[in-house]
Amino acid sequence: MDSTKCVRTFLDRDLPDIEFSDECEDEAEKFLCNPEAYHWQAVRLWEENNLPYEKYLLVFMPKQILNRLQMLIAPARKEINLIDGSHMSLQNLYRDTQEGVLLIEIEAHYFALSLVNKFRIEEFSYWSLASETDAAYFALTEIQKLKIPSQIYATGSGASKDAMDFLAGVIGVKVQPLSIPSQIALKCASKNPIKYLKALGCAIKAVNEF
Repeated sequence: MDSTKCVRTFLDRDLPDIEFSDECEDEAEKFLCNPEAYHWQAVRLWEENNLPYEKYLLVFMPKQILNRLQMLIAPARKEINLIDGSHMSLQNLYRDTQEGVLLIEIEAHYFALSLVNKFRIEEFSYWSLASETDAAYFALTEIQKLKIPSQIYATGSGASKDAMDFLAGVIGVKVQPLSIPSQIALKCASKNPIKYLKALGCAIKAVNEF
């Protein structure tokens, strides 16, 4: 997701598909300097049913990268959906949770945070980073806007013990390294199964939705 850009937006409720697409294209033109260079996908976020709008995170991915990948997998006749292979795949690990879970992902060039509750995506934020040191600022800024849950997990190359201890010290809730949830039974010969968490999240979605 290094080259991905995201923006949160509010759209009228129950728009027809064509109007919805037009509204998203309009948001792209307002947000991006060169919208023609990006594909977009809309991620639905949860909001109260009595509100007149729907809340989305619009995710913009460079066409150059997607087209190159599409050429590589063309013989398999498959479509690429990088959203499912990104931070969102981690959310699938907690699709059956009955209480809020905050997921924090810190990588060298991006930071992502999402709050999942009963498989509702209540919050989802993403930023490109100039350096990993920016991640603590973004994390604290966003976490302090939320009703902080008791379960907070962090993953990624920048989710060091020092980083997790720092966040925990400020917000007053323990931040744990993301691992395979206890309700998931998995046999894995790898000495480091954590690096397969996104693949596992994709598999869980495939089993439940396709």
